[in-house]
Formats: sequence, structure tokens, C-alpha cells
Amino acid sequence: MTQRDRLVELAAKHAIPTIYAYQEFVTAGGLMSYGGNLRDMYRQIGLYTGRILKGEKAANLPVEEVTKVELVMNLKTAKMLGIGRQRPICHCGGVPRHRPAVHLAIRA
Repeated sequence: MTQRDRLVELAAKHAIPTIYAYQEFVTAGGLMSYGGNLRDMYRQIGLYTGRILKGEKAANLPVEEVTKVELVMNLKTAKMLGIGRQRPICHCGGVPRHRPAVHLAIRA
């Protein structure tokens, strides 16, 4: 059992609604996550590693911010906690340009 599984299990056992930074927690049964996609982050790390191995100096690589964040909700967990969706969670229209784009995914 991973630490992630233990955290999700404890939150469920004590009926604590939780929001995590990564969607993998939601896949494991957590309620919600809001944050960057780990696969995208790891992909970027691989690209940076390749550039460094080809001789580029790490100090010359640009610092990049997350450009896409995801809001993911586990409906099964929400129902178990007695949390309903009375109104839309996210209105993605008109998001200011300086803010990261939001991707909403709801898992049943």
C-alpha cells in the first residue's frame, strides 16, 4: 500500500473531503484534485535532461510555469461523502490570459 493509498483511505474512513495536487489521488478514490498533470511535468523534465546531456548549461534553461491545470472530481467519492453538485463547479469561459487554462474532468 502506497502513502497515497493510505491518505485516501484515512480521508474516506473519517469522511473528510479532500483536495489533492495530483489527479492520481482521485484515481485512487480521493475527492478532488487541482493542479498540473504529472505526466506533462515528467515529460518536461525529460526534455530538460536531454538538453543538459547534449551540453546545454542548466543555468541557461528557461524557468517554465505550469500552463494547464486540471480540476478533477471523483463523483463516487462525492456521493459517498454526501456532496452534491447543485451548480456548476467551473465556468471556463472568459478565463484571464495570465491565468493557466483549466481542464475539468469528472470521474464517475
